[in-house]
Amino acid sequence: MNSLEIGGAQKVLIDNANNLDSNMYDIHVISLTPNNVLNSISSIISIHDNIKVYYFDFNFFDSYSIFGYFSLLFKKKTDYNDLEALVSLMSKIKPEIVHFHTSPRELVINKFFNIKTKYIFTDHTLRVTKDKYGFIKTKLLALVFKKLYSGYNIISVSEEIKNSLLNNKIIDSSNNCLLLLNGVNLNEYNQVIPNKIDKLVVVYVSRIDNNKGHIDLIKAWALLRDLKEKLLYIVGPDSLSGLVQSFAEDLGCKDSVIFTGSVTNPKDFILKANVAVYPSYNEGLPLALLEKMAMGVPVIVSDIKELTAIITDKENGLVYELSNHEELSEKIRFLHFNQSIAKLLANNARKLVELKYNSVKNAAILDNYYSDILNKK
Repeated sequence: MNSLEIGGAQKVLIDNANNLDSNMYDIHVISLTPNNVLNSISSIISIHDNIKVYYFDFNFFDSYSIFGYFSLLFKKKTDYNDLEALVSLMSKIKPEIVHFHTSPRELVINKFFNIKTKYIFTDHTLRVTKDKYGFIKTKLLALVFKKLYSGYNIISVSEEIKNSLLNNKIIDSSNNCLLLLNGVNLNEYNQVIPNKIDKLVVVYVSRIDNNKGHIDLIKAWALLRDLKEKLLYIVGPDSLSGLVQSFAEDLGCKDSVIFTGSVTNPKDFILKANVAVYPSYNEGLPLALLEKMAMGVPVIVSDIKELTAIITDKENGLVYELSNHEELSEKIRFLHFNQSIAKLLANNARKLVELKYNSVKNAAILDNYYSDILNKK
């Protein structure tokens, strides 16, 4: 994993590792960055004692240009810090399977490992879309990803990611990709009754960046100025250096918005809410959304495919047109004043998580998949 800081992909990895049978598996978890004690995933999920954890100070190559991606294919061992130590650890462990939950750029390091093993990559994000990059860039990126993914058995956490890999010919056929939907441990997310129904309390759990729709949310929130009893929690680290906070101040609604920054337990804030929102522009299969659904909080999401694959409008949540902050505001208002409908949507969302997005069930699927991989020639 790139890091073991608090995040959705990290939760998935640790849940998978914890749920595997320790009598059958000797499990090693490797972070390519140093331990951040204040923001460690272990502060919200206990890592079982039988799992060995290692930290490195890896040198990431972080150019997002087309040229930068192509140059990844020609990287040398000397281009990376701590690679010798990582190679040495791999030679010592002699793993039968190496399972990457990193970004695609780190997949190139397997060519430096002097081991005979099977490689797996779990893709957590929808990466290549024509709408975002245009036709030519999409084709070039798809070509690079095809090279990077070569030699790996692929797991996709959503149907949309899998379809994108197939449509862009990054993988050859659906047989080369296991669909393993993200899930939550339902024992940790008991259904809750929203607090203070007379007061509107909205929560959004996500890092603050350009793809997550925070500006749209603030615009929508400003349109609710006639509601005196209201509070918006924006939970997550800020990578935009206070831009969203300044925007809230400019629109005159900052007094009713609380920016928590990075927190060890987002559940504390979800418990306070009677509406949850997800106005994102780009996703994989967001664990934060599943957690809100599991806790029985009614949700409103943007109409990107990654989210509408989970939320069906007026069935288990509400859906609004991406970037249409007026519609988002109207739907927040609707749930606030229609509590019986909000409760029905929330109950349906909880049932869907129980049926389809259960991390304990995922462990059995992963166990079978590992066995199949090991038996392949």
